[in-house]
Amino acid sequence: MRRRSFLASAAATSLLPNASWAADMVSGRFVGNGKAAKLAFISAYVTEGMSGKAAVEVVMTEKDHASSKRPGWDADFGKFGSALTIKLHRPDGGLFSCQVAHQDLKRKPFSVIGTIKALDVSFAGDRVKARFSSNGPDKFFDDTYEVDLQVDVAIRPKLA
Repeated sequence: MRRRSFLASAAATSLLPNASWAADMVSGRFVGNGKAAKLAFISAYVTEGMSGKAAVEVVMTEKDHASSKRPGWDADFGKFGSALTIKLHRPDGGLFSCQVAHQDLKRKPFSVIGTIKALDVSFAGDRVKARFSSNGPDKFFDDTYEVDLQVDVAIRPKLA
């Protein structure tokens, strides 16, 4: 009887390939003053953009920020180690806010607009995929940073 139940459940699972979900992912380089940070955690939330436009905030951190009520704010101020927080308009993918908070930088967090680009941004259903790049090392006063990250993350509802 157990064998038949197992076979039936295995057959049903193989017939439902769409029942799986894509995992949230961030990969690539985030370097501050020559030292790499491993951004292992990512989330994205609905937020308000400039001039009332729809927007998404993407939060990437070294430590898990899932329990935070304000992940972007907490990430910017070092609660989760090195972090990068980016806001994009939806649906055009225009980057309008970028906060760099690398633990090996003297000045952190700082805001950069124009030096980090959002490339190949796509919104498909409840997910955002993008590449964020500084196009090589860049300077902020006497600090040097570099960003080249690929992301694929589910967009969660607006935080309360």
